[in-house]
Amino acid sequence: MATQRLEFKPYGLEIPTRKVRAEDPPYAICASVRVRAETRRLFQALVVPEYLETWLRIPEEGASSSIVLMDGPNGFILQSADPKRVRILAGYTSWRRRRLSICWRLERNRLIKQSSVALRLIGDFECSVLSLCHTGLGSLEEYAWHHRLWTESLERLTKLFQGDQLTLSA
Repeated sequence: MATQRLEFKPYGLEIPTRKVRAEDPPYAICASVRVRAETRRLFQALVVPEYLETWLRIPEEGASSSIVLMDGPNGFILQSADPKRVRILAGYTSWRRRRLSICWRLERNRLIKQSSVALRLIGDFECSVLSLCHTGLGSLEEYAWHHRLWTESLERLTKLFQGDQLTLSA
């Protein structure tokens, strides 16, 4: 059974009562997803373009998207059918197939926004936990768009490894 936890969390906010509240930007999205796959296979799904294309998609109505390799060995471009509408350039660094640090550049409606995504894999054999933290989101609108991107994409990722057995909890 897969569980997903998404929470809205501004930078530097200490929450002694465990209640999360919106503050001034920048905003962050943090999520953990339990996936029925060993970390090696899950890591491949995070970096191999053929796998990325099956689960990472732009969250806009009727938008089809594709993954294109960047010039360097560690990066990709996620773009809508019309690259002038939405395009994400992502260059990453990995450590021991357990951590990815991604420089995330969103080009949307002629505006360019940069942020960072940190991914961490925990687990070994048949079950792993993917922890994601996307930081540096500059507005509530940007936060909402990325929240939808990650919610829908992580749901597809868990389905990729688990068939139809998916339970989400916010």
